[in-house]
Amino acid sequence: MSRKGNCWNTLIESLWGSLKVGRLYGVRFETCRQAMDEVIDWLNYYNHRRPHSTLGLISPMKFEYQWFVAQLEKSHNKHVKMYGLPGQGHFYKALLLGSSS
Repeated sequence: MSRKGNCWNTLIESLWGSLKVGRLYGVRFETCRQAMDEVIDWLNYYNHRRPHSTLGLISPMKFEYQWFVAQLEKSHNKHVKMYGLPGQGHFYKALLLGSSS
């Protein structure tokens, strides 16, 4: 936040607020590792499994994957093979490397 109270990055502030309310408030972790595991689990849920209302009730990663495939189809670059699952980065590497077959 700025001194005037203007939030510089509302998306990040919203993300951290959701994390705190959804998983951290009122929870006492015995170790730092337990807390880190909980945050990582929540971020995985948030990006890969959480249905998002403005994305047609699909997860952000599924939305990104569908957008990516649509861009490939638009560019008529259909011989780029997609490897792996959405969110693992493999299909991006396949495109960037120009893999074909």
